[in-house]
Amino acid sequence: VDWMIALAVTGGATEFLMTGPISSHGGGNSTHGLLLLAGFLLLDGFTSTFQEKLFKEHTTSKYNQMVYINLGSAIISSTTLTASGRMGSAVAFSRAHPAFLLDAGMLSAAAVGAQWFIYSQVK
Repeated sequence: VDWMIALAVTGGATEFLMTGPISSHGGGNSTHGLLLLAGFLLLDGFTSTFQEKLFKEHTTSKYNQMVYINLGSAIISSTTLTASGRMGSAVAFSRAHPAFLLDAGMLSAAAVGAQWFIYSQVK
């Protein structure tokens, strides 16, 4: 059943992208966007399958998985910002726009809540 749902979602997204105009007026690259979408769908499918496997084969709590997934994401994001030389401009933007930190905090809180409900359904 899971594979059928994944196939239907992937087929729908592919049909949407292949049958309509997807060109960007800002000079973007549609092929690049399609590759990013395909990568996202592939990794998203792998993630849910792997999490389900971890829950079944190991005694991992959903809280442990949430901590490690979010810690890994924070490390990857920080490393990417630092490697690209944009960490300073990101911090400067946050200092110049204090409302951004509030909005980012609310978005993060909503994401944690959603993540908790998703893990509750998977386990």
